[in-house]
Amino acid sequence: MEQPRPGLLGVWDQIVGPGMPAAEVKLVLISGFVGSGIAAWRFQTVSGSGWWALLAALIGFDLLAGAVCNATQTTKNWYHSRHRSLSRTMAFILPHLGYIALIAWLWRGTRGFDFNYFAIFSASLLLSSFAVILSPRRVAAPVAFAAFLFDLVLINLTVGITPGLEWFAPGLLLKLLIGHLVPPGSECNA
Repeated sequence: MEQPRPGLLGVWDQIVGPGMPAAEVKLVLISGFVGSGIAAWRFQTVSGSGWWALLAALIGFDLLAGAVCNATQTTKNWYHSRHRSLSRTMAFILPHLGYIALIAWLWRGTRGFDFNYFAIFSASLLLSSFAVILSPRRVAAPVAFAAFLFDLVLINLTVGITPGLEWFAPGLLLKLLIGHLVPPGSECNA
């Protein structure tokens, strides 16, 4: 496996994996920019706040570009290579709980932090992550799809969607459960 380049390009390589072909880079970046534009537009139509829409766009870029990036062969090979471990996998998953906390704090109701939203979303994501991680490689993809659907239904039925951020839960779950955790070669063939 190639090693990351030095300097700023090395940071990119650490995120997406070294040697990502130009076609994959373009797909990831275009998905991120289009997704962030749609996220900002949708949030702007609901809240009318340009600053909040900009924050939604930044989150949208990471989630939507990240979901596409995590589905690429380069990124899958990088994150599932020999030097990756459970602790590194969780080090990738856990910071994403910050997005859930941010939404629970800024956009979920008028009475401060929405603890129910944070607890239910975070717990379901973490339990599902462990289910995918502990699954035999052969069934990792179907387990990830089942976890994605279960979590999405659970979140929508128990705490509901966040107006203007309807894309957030599916985007985050897709990025992490299906994109990041499903190892290469175990994907479902359609």
